[in-house]
Amino acid sequence: MAVKNGMQESLIETVVNHQFESAYVALDQCNSLEFSGFGKFFFNRKKAEKKMEKFRSQLTEFERIIDDPLTTELRRRNVEMKRQSVIKNFEHLNKKLNGSIQDLRGVAQSVIPTEAVEGNDSSCESREDEDLQ
Repeated sequence: MAVKNGMQESLIETVVNHQFESAYVALDQCNSLEFSGFGKFFFNRKKAEKKMEKFRSQLTEFERIIDDPLTTELRRRNVEMKRQSVIKNFEHLNKKLNGSIQDLRGVAQSVIPTEAVEGNDSSCESREDEDLQ
């Protein structure tokens, strides 16, 4: 593409990286994302809820392994790293599903203003309209 258009590869790489970073942020804030001429991506709530249950069961199993006195120190460290990764993914998905960050003890902290309406992507759509103008 750089040779065909007579542009620097670094410039094309910067533009592509910016587009994907923007798409990631947009999908995090909205429930759908459309690439013109390519397709539309949706956040699947049912799959996300199943994934949350999987995370919960993994965390329970990791806690069991960590607390087991027969677990070697090396295994305990590896499981703890996996546990931290699952906690991070759990929190991110919970934020997307519920609009709040809930730690594993059940304490929730809202990250969406109270005046926001659940299930309404109009703010995302209005941003898309502004980008087109």
